[in-house]
Amino acid sequence: MDPISIGLEEAAELSGIGIVQLREYVKTDSSFPAFSVGRAKKKIIIPVAEFTRWLNERGRLRIGLKTQSSAVAQIIDRRRRERTGT
Repeated sequence: MDPISIGLEEAAELSGIGIVQLREYVKTDSSFPAFSVGRAKKKIIIPVAEFTRWLNERGRLRIGLKTQSSAVAQIIDRRRRERTGT
């Protein structure tokens, strides 16, 4: 039977995302599917199905990737470079 939840270490191994980056998502991304348990040493729990959905959505939206600019964005970039001389 597959686990329904995993810890940060397992999520890092499963996804190829570094544990430091995952910790950052836990702290700053309200869409990241995680919760903590315990008092002294809080353990982060990540539901596998929601983590998979979160990864798929980020991939679908191409989060963090530069995409080919639109014609308007290319014009704006060109004019900025002309003004700054770069």
